[in-house]
Order: sequence, then C-alpha cells, then structure tokens
Amino acid sequence: MPRESLLIDFDNVTQKRSVLTRLGVLKGQWRVELIPYRARRSDQQNKWYHPCIVGALFQFLREQDYDITHPDDAHEILKAKFLTVDVLDPQTGQVIGKRVRSTTTLSTAEFSDYCDRCRAWMLDFFGIVCPDPTPELTGERTTKRGKLRMVEG
Repeated sequence: MPRESLLIDFDNVTQKRSVLTRLGVLKGQWRVELIPYRARRSDQQNKWYHPCIVGALFQFLREQDYDITHPDDAHEILKAKFLTVDVLDPQTGQVIGKRVRSTTTLSTAEFSDYCDRCRAWMLDFFGIVCPDPTPELTGERTTKRGKLRMVEG
C-alpha cells in the first residue's frame, strides 16, 4: 500500500479543499495522522555552526592537546553537553536512561538557542569567541533587489 506525506497549509483554502477531495476518494481503512509542521534548522544555520562553533572548539581542543582527532568529536561534545535528555518510563515517570538528541531534529528556533548556549559556554569555559553569523559565513549573498539567497558552495 502506498504511503504518502503531504505538507498542507490549512490557512490556504485551496490546499484544504484539495486534501479533502483526495481523502474523499479513498477506499478501505486508512490511518491518517496530522502532525503540526515545524521548520528544521536551516542550511544557513548549519553552514555557520560547523565552521564557526564546532571548528573553533575543535581547533582550540587540538591546540590544548585534548584527545580528539576530528571535528565530529567537538560536535559530539557540544551535543552531549546541551542536547542530552532523560528517557522516562511512561508508566512511572522514572528516569531509565539518557539519550543525546540529534541537531538535525531541532527547529530553527531550537537550533538558534542551542548555538547561543554553545557559544556562551565556549566563551565562559575556554575564552573562545565565535563570530556572529553573517551572510559571508552562512553562504548567503545580496541580490540586486536586496534580498538574501543561498549560494551553493
């Protein structure tokens, strides 16, 4: 049986009608799940995060002879520090373990908050200053009309 995923703006009457029309022709039993859409971290955020935050921490730790060999090690350190969450028993609420969230699951707002916390910790703990995001660092540039657009690198 085919599986289909749609992104629908329910504020758009045309899209809403289209979905209802498509649902109206289905036969048999179907499970329909509606999940609110949340924008995931942006490409611009990611293009800034890896060189400016992860790269800065990696370079500092290597210079201080920490036992890390790849920028992914610095990324994992940051994730463990700021994205570790408790895993709860649904019946008792008791903490049965911990897991580290992936940055790919963060919304743009959550990722922005995560980056802010990483930068603050790196400044307070190591004295590392990370540059602010700029169009040059995020892969954006100004067009003739003044808008920013992505430039593939």
